[in-house]
Amino acid sequence: MSLGSIRGPHTGPYIQRGRGIGSFFSGLFRKLVPAVIKIGSKIAKSPVTKKVLSTAKEAAIQTGVNVLADTLTGENVGDSLKSNVVKAKEKVGFALKDALTAERGSLKRQKRQKQAQQSPTPGKKRKRKTKRNHILD
Repeated sequence: MSLGSIRGPHTGPYIQRGRGIGSFFSGLFRKLVPAVIKIGSKIAKSPVTKKVLSTAKEAAIQTGVNVLADTLTGENVGDSLKSNVVKAKEKVGFALKDALTAERGSLKRQKRQKQAQQSPTPGKKRKRKTKRNHILD
């Protein structure tokens, strides 16, 4: 029994050459997914992410409360949502900017401390090699 008869009498024979594109993607994902998970877990554990997510949570709750209050007072829901979401975006953006600025400052501080530990003590001077004159000079 040939594969052509399994597929039906009016189709040609099924001939696949190579392993198909699925084998390419399976190898790609086999190597890519662990790297993405590792990077994602580092990002999720960072203090910047934690601060921004907590600010986003607070902003979302506050936006919901404000929209509900505006709706109860008779304001249009769409207009209230637009104005409150813009405020929430600004709040989260400022939190992200502040967190990144603080993180950058702490990284600079760490770098300076590391350089101070590696540099020689201020009381001692380094010996410098003097350039020797060549015989023919």
